[in-house]
Amino acid sequence: MDEDNTEMSRSQGQKTFICPECGEPFTGIPPDKNHSTVTLDDKDAYEKATGTVIKRIIDCEECGRLTKLYWYQEKPQSAPP
Repeated sequence: MDEDNTEMSRSQGQKTFICPECGEPFTGIPPDKNHSTVTLDDKDAYEKATGTVIKRIIDCEECGRLTKLYWYQEKPQSAPP
């Protein structure tokens, strides 16, 4: 897969967030196809993740606030009894 196709497939799972400081929207792009679920809460990520959690820090282009995004792969849900 060439670099353009890799970037295109990563951007397909992108999510839009709002800066809590200034309200400016920003986009989070998954680091890879396995880490497609995202949260702003690290405890939530570690409780729900199977495998690694990848932290990305986004710098708001409008106000400069740093926002942490935690990307992870969700644990498979158990079937109800």
